[in-house]
Amino acid sequence: MSDKFKYTAGLRNVGSYLAAGSPYVTASTVSNGTEEEITFPRVTNNVTIVANGTSNSLQISNQGASDPNFSLNFSASGPTASDGDARTITCWFSSSGTPDPNNNFNIIGTVDNVTDGMCIRENGGKFTSFMKDNNGGSKLTAGIGTFVGGWNFLVLRIQSSGMQMYLNDGTTTNTKTFSSPGISLGTALGTGLKIGPTGNRQMNATLNYRDCILWNSYLSDAQLSDIYNNAKDTNSQWYKNTGIFASTSKLNWMKPTGSVGVIPETLKNHGAGTYSDFALVGSSSGEIVQISSNSPYLIANELRIHYRSTGSLPNVANNKHYWTLSSLDEEINMNIKTKEIYLSAVSGDCDFSLHADMTNIPAARMYQHTGSGVDE
Repeated sequence: MSDKFKYTAGLRNVGSYLAAGSPYVTASTVSNGTEEEITFPRVTNNVTIVANGTSNSLQISNQGASDPNFSLNFSASGPTASDGDARTITCWFSSSGTPDPNNNFNIIGTVDNVTDGMCIRENGGKFTSFMKDNNGGSKLTAGIGTFVGGWNFLVLRIQSSGMQMYLNDGTTTNTKTFSSPGISLGTALGTGLKIGPTGNRQMNATLNYRDCILWNSYLSDAQLSDIYNNAKDTNSQWYKNTGIFASTSKLNWMKPTGSVGVIPETLKNHGAGTYSDFALVGSSSGEIVQISSNSPYLIANELRIHYRSTGSLPNVANNKHYWTLSSLDEEINMNIKTKEIYLSAVSGDCDFSLHADMTNIPAARMYQHTGSGVDE
């Protein structure tokens, strides 16, 4: 093809083209609920987009206030627990700071204070679990692990024969066997999850939470191992509530999807649809409740790729005229000629990287993508 050839019309019937020899490369983050327009200096030939991992956590921090007394309080509208039921709490948790060893504050649980229900506690710089049954009897496991440090996978599972505190991959556990099998648990098991210290206990620490779940059954070792080993995989069975987890309902599930630095008044409950969202209660000055970039793993939230803006053209989203990336390091290679492309995030902040091969065709020569499969 002659070097003197010049395009004088749109590219609807374009044939050969010249490669420009200069790639277009960019990377950024699309904030949750927004979209970003990528405009190319010339018409593309190939475009590759990779979903780079991002994640976040809920951060609760208090350094010395006498009464933190704040948590994300969940008010359940679903059924209450009955005798013979079982429950499991799972949570990724990280802490910094040195709490008073006499405080024994609640980390997560189904309780309003430290005198009833089931919860995971800090106790003397370790993790322990606590249970007060319907008859007023208290149960407490011995401490395991180390409270101060990096991320830990915390588990408390309870059934009528006893309860177990389970840490990380399960090589560290502590069990409390109930002296009377069939002990009355009932409503003490709870249907709502509280995240953060409760019971007027000073913590002097910064706490981070990710994927806090109240399950309506006693999860097996195999199921806990699946969650621990596949935590970051949004396509895994536990994350999608499929396979062996299909009948194991997540009553409450907190996985913050807001942007880093946001101070949430509510957080979406990603669990059973009959329950309300998490609501912030009891927070006061000197405390921090925010979305943090500190996280136990990276995930790829749902990144959508489309030709036209969803803001001005609702059919793009309504009719699913987009490609989706939802796994860490998942990529899409598109042999397309375009002068622009849009990226949107719908389930949390999405990091991405983009590489495009340029032709030598000016962007001004490219028509606007429209029609079936684009904006109709």
